[in-house]
Amino acid sequence: MTPKVLDKPLAKPEVKIEINFRQKEESAKIEEMIGFIGSGNMSEALIGGLINKEVSSLDTICSSNPSTPRLEIMKEKFGTETFAGKGSNIEVVKKSKVVVLSVKPVYLMSVLEEIKDHITSEHLVISIVAGVNIDTI
Repeated sequence: MTPKVLDKPLAKPEVKIEINFRQKEESAKIEEMIGFIGSGNMSEALIGGLINKEVSSLDTICSSNPSTPRLEIMKEKFGTETFAGKGSNIEVVKKSKVVVLSVKPVYLMSVLEEIKDHITSEHLVISIVAGVNIDTI
């Protein structure tokens, strides 16, 4: 079989794509204090999203980090409460109902050891630590 050759090009079909964005009447709000242990890029992205989407407010977010300059960036960018130094992770846990573990995997075990006596059944613990499963935590 030989392919059939057309005299003229095929007409391009007209395609219309219509996207309607509808604002929800009421979006979800988190009113409990959210504490981030670790203030790196992932925490920064999550905090930015929570604030930009108005899911949480500045006064309901806090974070800790061993690096004071990093905390200064977070404080300057978002205006959230920050904790540095010895016991800063415990302060975040005591102040928060939702605790987000956002540390490098190599530091996770020491952080867990530090906060274990302060985590209660009233806390929601979320981990975004790379490569670590719930059994480890």
